[in-house]
Amino acid sequence: MYIKTNLKFKITENKVIEGFHRISIQISLSGQVFSVHGIYRPPAFPFNSFCDQIESLLASVADNHSCLIVGDFNVPINLTNLNTVTKYKSILESFGYVCTNSFPTRPKTNNILDHVISKQIDLGRLKNDTIFTDVSDHLQVITSFKLSSNKQMATLTKEITDHCKLNNLFLNYLNNVQLPDNVNVGLQDITTSYSHFRSMSTRTIKKNVKLKGNYCPWMSLDLWTLIKIKNNYLKRSKRHPDDVQLKQMLSHINKKLYLKKQECKKLYYERLLNNTPHSKLWRNINTLMGKNKPTTSINLSDEEGSTTNNLEVCEKLNRHFSTIGKRLAEEIPIDPGSDHLSRIEHVQNTIFLHPATVNEVRVVILSLKNKKGCGPDNFPRLEFILNASKSQKLFLFLRLAIPMI
Repeated sequence: MYIKTNLKFKITENKVIEGFHRISIQISLSGQVFSVHGIYRPPAFPFNSFCDQIESLLASVADNHSCLIVGDFNVPINLTNLNTVTKYKSILESFGYVCTNSFPTRPKTNNILDHVISKQIDLGRLKNDTIFTDVSDHLQVITSFKLSSNKQMATLTKEITDHCKLNNLFLNYLNNVQLPDNVNVGLQDITTSYSHFRSMSTRTIKKNVKLKGNYCPWMSLDLWTLIKIKNNYLKRSKRHPDDVQLKQMLSHINKKLYLKKQECKKLYYERLLNNTPHSKLWRNINTLMGKNKPTTSINLSDEEGSTTNNLEVCEKLNRHFSTIGKRLAEEIPIDPGSDHLSRIEHVQNTIFLHPATVNEVRVVILSLKNKKGCGPDNFPRLEFILNASKSQKLFLFLRLAIPMI
């Protein structure tokens, strides 16, 4: 591994195990940290030990570091039908990495044995070129990594709810509402009213900001604000490296930024998977895992011949699985004198669920945390119970108990 003398770097790993070589460095440039790992795996080196080394390496890379793993792995990643290749790619994908070069690096076998691996979020900043030379039986791969990316305008939004106003509106509604005899009608009215009061008490803030071209899709206004604050403290701490208070504030804001980032990522993935039709669910999961394989045609052969027409393939599969049970059952010999029902074990004890009482529901509701008690309608489970009248409490308990009973 050759490094320009004007770059600030440090060697974090340099080891050899049974011919397996690995050297790791960290380069600091323009306020960013880049991890670069060079690897050589001999063909005779045990594959499971190699996977352990790769997994340990990927787990050691910090989330905020860009990372490149390059070298001669002697793993033909283009042969996707091999179990070793499947395991190797699964390890990379589980950490959010992918092999970026797709041109054979050993012409004699037409296999991709030399790999350039990077994080999926950095794919837009990376470019590979394969060079034909006579230096080795392996071709050379030249990789360029763009340090900065173009910025683009984006609109970030945030909803702010005035809970004091919401509480007052809803409590006033509860104090004046006439409870109907039909619980279902009352439930619909009270839920609709609460949603209306919530929309009246909520305002949306929009801000046009400049973001990098490869910015994360879970960026929010709160996260962007914390990043701006962190960058401000970072600049001030560089101008005043001996200021202890600035260092403490920078450390504090970094922790808050990390927690907010994890929260935004979790919310983004939950929305992406929960609000997706089943027809597109696996496509989104494969996109997140970096498994964007092109669709291949199916060639199905049976006693009637072979076909690649999707409709005919579906009809043949449907006909097979809808009749296979009956055909297999006809092949099973049956003894007319045997009683098959006598071999079925009967359960003597029965299960009976008693209806929940109002007091049982009340105890369960009061044991819940208010912030974690809302359902899809954003209706609070505890917020107004203690302030409501006796009849209102009973009505609310019944409304809240419906999902539980």
